[in-house]
Amino acid sequence: MIRRLLLYWDLLLGWRRLNIRSGDFILDMGSGDNPCVRADIVCDKYLRDNAERAGEMKLQVYPHQKLIMADAEKLPFKDKAFDYVVCRHLLEHINNPEIFFKDLMRVAMAGYIESPSELMERLYGWPFHVWFIKLENKKLILARKSSSNNHSSELPDALKKTPDFERLVRKNQDIFLIKYEWKDRIDYEIISCQPQGGMEDFKRAKLTPRPFGQKEAGPVWKRWLKYWILKTLRLLWFSPPRELLDFLACPECKGSLQKEKDRFVCYKCRRYYPIVDEVPFLIKEESNEL
Repeated sequence: MIRRLLLYWDLLLGWRRLNIRSGDFILDMGSGDNPCVRADIVCDKYLRDNAERAGEMKLQVYPHQKLIMADAEKLPFKDKAFDYVVCRHLLEHINNPEIFFKDLMRVAMAGYIESPSELMERLYGWPFHVWFIKLENKKLILARKSSSNNHSSELPDALKKTPDFERLVRKNQDIFLIKYEWKDRIDYEIISCQPQGGMEDFKRAKLTPRPFGQKEAGPVWKRWLKYWILKTLRLLWFSPPRELLDFLACPECKGSLQKEKDRFVCYKCRRYYPIVDEVPFLIKEESNEL
């Protein structure tokens, strides 16, 4: 019981270990099933496709957050729109990290990147991860996986799922995770930046996730308790809510967007982006040309 309370407390306030100030406007890029509680805006590319998330975990959003659907390599935000960007367990999925790094530095003034270490990557052997990642002399080093080592796992599944091994990983995060905080500039080096096969043949699992917007499971009192805790934390540390057009931009040309009923329109490159269930889908589709 005490361990669960500590984990829940870390979920709510773990971001306090980062250089995030009161009132900062925060983006969580690639939020997935575990968004940063402190984030004002959460951004992900896949709404219902959970093939590259942990097991059957679904995309989640806290009550105070706004969700944007977008491609990490074509961020739909204005220059320096955010004070801070959190990016956890996304970098290892990115095909073109240099483009991604440049866009992160464009839209935010500082941020935090977290990924599995090379050791963890080799032990688990996730087939949908593209990179081995190291941190040397405060520089991120990315080496693209080859087809020969992309699918190998050096640990049996039965061992990885044991409570003792999960506890070992949780208590030794400096070994199993890369944690990199940056300001103004991301220092990185990319090795073997050309694809070497393997990822082209990866097929996404066919899943049947719950409909988006369905209420999370669990007792009603727990949901209300979480809601009011988050509401209180927002009053203490979070930034004031902002209108979407204050920070959104066209993902293709970075031009201004205009809202027209159930879509955002960019007249500069003559594209529109639909709004579905109050969620903007700012991803390029050929059918979205005006």
